[in-house]
Amino acid sequence: MSRPGEARPPRRPAPRDRTRLPLEFPPFPLPRRGSRAAIVKRDTTETLRDEHAAAPVALPASGSVVAGRYELARELGRGGYGVVFEAFDRELGRTLALKAMRADRGSAVAERRFRREVLLMRAVLHPNLVRLFDFGSEADFVFLTMELVRGESLAARLARTGPLAVDETVTLAAALVQGLGALHEAGIVHRDVKPSNVLIPEGEPGGLARVRLSDLGVARRLDSEEAHPPTGPAMVGTLGYLAPEVVRGARARPASDLFSLGLTLADALLGRDRREHDDALAAALTHLRPVPWARELARLRPETPPWLAEWIERLLQPAPEQRYPSAREASRDLESRRTPRPQLGRWLRRR
Repeated sequence: MSRPGEARPPRRPAPRDRTRLPLEFPPFPLPRRGSRAAIVKRDTTETLRDEHAAAPVALPASGSVVAGRYELARELGRGGYGVVFEAFDRELGRTLALKAMRADRGSAVAERRFRREVLLMRAVLHPNLVRLFDFGSEADFVFLTMELVRGESLAARLARTGPLAVDETVTLAAALVQGLGALHEAGIVHRDVKPSNVLIPEGEPGGLARVRLSDLGVARRLDSEEAHPPTGPAMVGTLGYLAPEVVRGARARPASDLFSLGLTLADALLGRDRREHDDALAAALTHLRPVPWARELARLRPETPPWLAEWIERLLQPAPEQRYPSAREASRDLESRRTPRPQLGRWLRRR
C-alpha cells in the first residue's frame, strides 16, 4: 500500500491465460445472440429470421383441394420453410408431390426463396434431379408440384441399414456428380447437398443410379446480385455439410457443392449423418483444416479402393481451387478411374 503523496506503482497486467484453445474454437466472429444475422439451426436449411415478417399464413389440410385441381392426400414431411403433401392431379390423373409455404415460416424472405426454387427447378431437366411440374398461389400460400419419388432419403437409408457397399457408393457418386453438373452448367449452385436431400427411388430399374437430388430451397443463380440474404450475412445450408469458404463467410460456388458432395459420399461409406453431431458448429469448423481423407477412409473402410478414396479426398480439399474445376471434370475423372484401362503390354504380346 502506498503512502500519502507517493505515486502508485503501475498495476501489473493479469497473467495471460496460455491455455491452448481447442481446435473447435471459432476462428471468426459469430453473430450476437438475438441479432438479425444468421440464426443457424442444426437440422434445417432455414437460416434467416425476418424481424419484419408477415403474419403466419394458413395452409391447406390433407383432404382439401388446391387450385381446384390438386387433392391433398397425406403430409410427407416438413423442410426449412415448406410442407410437402402427396397429392393427386385431377386434370392429368397422376399422383405427385405438392409443396406449400410452411405456416410458421410465412415471411417475405421465405416467399422469395420459394419462388426462386420454382424458377431454378424449371430451368434444369436431368434424371438425377427432382422434376418440377407446376407453380401457383392461393389466397394465403404459394405452392409447387413436382415429381413424387417413392422411396427414402440417403439419410434414412444409412440410419436403417448402415454404410453403403463400395460399389453402391461409386454408383451414387456418379449419379450425384452428374446431377450437380447439370445444375452448375445452368448457372445454379445448390448450396445444401446432404444425405437427406438425396432421394433413393423404390422399385425403379437402375437402383442408386436413379437417385434424385432434391430441395433447391436455398439454391441461387451464380450471377445473382444477392451476395447475402436481405436480412444480412448468413451461413446458408446445413452446418455439418458446409464448405470451409462458406463457413468463413464467402459466397457458395460450384466448388462448395463439390465439397458437400464429398462429405455426403464419405458419410455413405461410413454410415453416419453429420446432422447428428452434438455441436454442429464445431463439426463445420473441423472442415477448415486439411484432413487426410484418403488415409482415413482406408483406415475406417479398408475395402475402399485407393482411387475412390483419392477422388473423394480431392472433393474435400479445404481450398476451393484445389478441388475439381467443375462437376463435369469430377465426373470424367471418376469414370476414368472406375473403368479398367486396357493393358498395352498384354495387347502387344498377343500380336
